[in-house]
Amino acid sequence: MTTHGLPTRIRRAAGMTLIEMILGLAGVAMVGLAVAAMTSAVAYGTSSSKDIRSLVVKHKTIASRLTAALRGSHRVLASNNAILVLWVEDVNGDAVPQLSELRRLEYEGAAGELRSYKTDFTGMTEAQIAAVEATFALDANFINETASRIGQTYFPVEVWSHGVAGWTASFNDATVQDATLVAYRITLQSGDLTDIAIGTAAMRNK
Repeated sequence: MTTHGLPTRIRRAAGMTLIEMILGLAGVAMVGLAVAAMTSAVAYGTSSSKDIRSLVVKHKTIASRLTAALRGSHRVLASNNAILVLWVEDVNGDAVPQLSELRRLEYEGAAGELRSYKTDFTGMTEAQIAAVEATFALDANFINETASRIGQTYFPVEVWSHGVAGWTASFNDATVQDATLVAYRITLQSGDLTDIAIGTAAMRNK
């Protein structure tokens, strides 16, 4: 009994250990899958939170800058689907816009950016400034005039916002130079999230 039963008990004990090992490995695998799923969910949640924070910052920043630029400007000189040219201030009071008094706002769809262009004569001599300064009639093509200066060191670009997916501007007068109110709508994106910044600003021309 002892000579024939012992090997059987040993074999049965070994068989039970193997089954337990298999079950244990299966349990470990299930726990690993659960942990992986939780990690993925946490990572997605963290990414979404970052996108939300990014949108909030973009919204506040662009709305603040754009509203301040509009309220601080004398009037709108020209506009199309992507560009707004502002007469910031009639510095010398001659009722005639000069290049140094203008700001060009442009939505660059390919880059997803809202850009601002304004003269900067820092480091230039009076002769150099006089050579590039220009005076325009109110019926000038301000979109083309400012576009021709893009790329010049005295007309630098400043990116006001990245992740811009759309831009529209509307006015309370069909003749934009007579408009006293400017309404804007900017679509912002961060990751898979989208937000829209909407605002209205009064000009200083009236």
